Amino acid sequence: MVSTHKKILISFAMSISVLGCKLLKAPGDDASASALAATAADKSGDSKDPKGKGAKAKASLNAGFVWSESPLITWKYTSAKMDWASSSAYCDQLALAQKKKWRLPVPAELQRAMQSGISSSKNPSFGWVYLNQVWSSSWETAQGREVAMYVDMGDGNALRTSTDHELSTLCVVTTNASGRSDIWTDESTQLVWRDLGQQLDRNATNARCHEVAKADRLPWRMPSAAELETAIKNGIQSANNIAFGQNYITISWASDRAFTFGQDGVAIDLRNGNRYVMALEQPLAGLCVRPKNH
Repeated sequence: MVSTHKKILISFAMSISVLGCKLLKAPGDDASASALAATAADKSGDSKDPKGKGAKAKASLNAGFVWSESPLITWKYTSAKMDWASSSAYCDQLALAQKKKWRLPVPAELQRAMQSGISSSKNPSFGWVYLNQVWSSSWETAQGREVAMYVDMGDGNALRTSTDHELSTLCVVTTNASGRSDIWTDESTQLVWRDLGQQLDRNATNARCHEVAKADRLPWRMPSAAELETAIKNGIQSANNIAFGQNYITISWASDRAFTFGQDGVAIDLRNGNRYVMALEQPLAGLCVRPKNH
C-alpha cells in the first residue's frame, strides 16, 4: 500500500513538473521571440544601409532600355529613381557586367542627346519616357556638402542639387570607330592614348603600361608631362576624344620624376593643365601612350 502511494505521489510530482515547465513559456512567446529576432535583423540591416542605397544600386542590370544615338554613342535608361551615388554605382556595375565602359554622362552629352532626339520618336526604345531630371557625372563640394549636376531634359538647363536627391539615371558608353572605349588618337601629334580605367600609384601605372605593351606587342609607355599638356590642348578631356574624353579622368601620372622631398612623381590635371608633385604611392588615373605609326 505504501509502495502504491509512493508511485502515485511520484507520478503526481512529475505531472506538476511538466506542467510547470510548460507554464514557464507563455503561449505567445514563440511569436514574440520571432518578432524580436526580426527586429534585430532589421536593425542590423538598417545600420549597414540606412537608406537602402545598396538595394537601389543593385537594380537589375537587365532592366532598362537601350538607344544608339550614333554608331559610336549608346544610351541605357533604367526606370529606377536613385540618388547620385547609387546612380553612379549602377553604371559602374553595368560596365563590370557587360565589360563595356558604361558611365554617367557629362552635362554636355545629355544636352547633345536632347538635340539628337533622345526624348522623341527618333528613339523608339524609350523616347516616350518623360525623363525629367537626369544625373550627370559632374560633382563638387559646395558649402561643406556634396552637390552634383543634373540636366533638365525638358529645357536642357544644367543645374546643381544635393547628391541625396533621387533623379532619373541614364548611362552612356562611347567608342572610337574600332569599337574601343579606351583608345584615342591625337592626329595632330600622331600619338595614340590608352585609358587604363584604373586608379593606380605611379609604379603600378608604369608596370601596367609595360604589361599592355607586351600583350599588344606595341610600345605603350607612360606619357611625359609635356605630352599630357599638349594632349589637353588637343582635346583629350573633351568631346574631341569620342572614346574617353568625357570620362572625367582629372589627375593623371606623367613619366617625369621630382626630387623635392625624396623621390616623388609629377602629375597633370587634365582639366586645367596644372602640374603637381605627388607621392609615388598616391593612386591616380593611369594613361599610356604610343606612336601611331609603329
